[in-house]
Amino acid sequence: MMIVPNVEAVAREMTTTSQVGVIIKRVKQLGIWSLMKMGVNNIPYLHKIAKKDFAVGIKILTELEILKLRELGKAKNIALHQQMVDMAVALKNRRVIEYFLILAKNYGFNPYLLTFNAGPLIKLLSAVRHVPSNLVVVTSEAHDEGIKRYMKISHLHFIHVETL
Repeated sequence: MMIVPNVEAVAREMTTTSQVGVIIKRVKQLGIWSLMKMGVNNIPYLHKIAKKDFAVGIKILTELEILKLRELGKAKNIALHQQMVDMAVALKNRRVIEYFLILAKNYGFNPYLLTFNAGPLIKLLSAVRHVPSNLVVVTSEAHDEGIKRYMKISHLHFIHVETL
């Protein structure tokens, strides 16, 4: 499973360049077909890009990395980074999750969400349109009985790990 965006690399790059510089660097690493696909896919988001919408910014950064993984043949199982998922949960910004799930559909990969907050994520997912049946939630959190019951009856797949 590959994790996107590479938050650690972005943080390192941000010490020497701007957010735009990080994106430009990633754009330069892509082949022409990936660039064309990304351009076409993001036409509906142009007005949000112009407004510097946070969720769309995360989508673009994530999409750039997904396209690079596709070029390398490593795009079967892709997880949205735990910091992005938990930030979306904390801010109640379901669009971060929705955009990731749209990317999964558009690029044909199995989507994973990494989280330390399974309960609040489940609540946020209840407001998300079109949650795919192949969505996997990976968590290291200890769960209360209500969450454990939900995990057993839900159509979602849950994986419990010791650490994320």
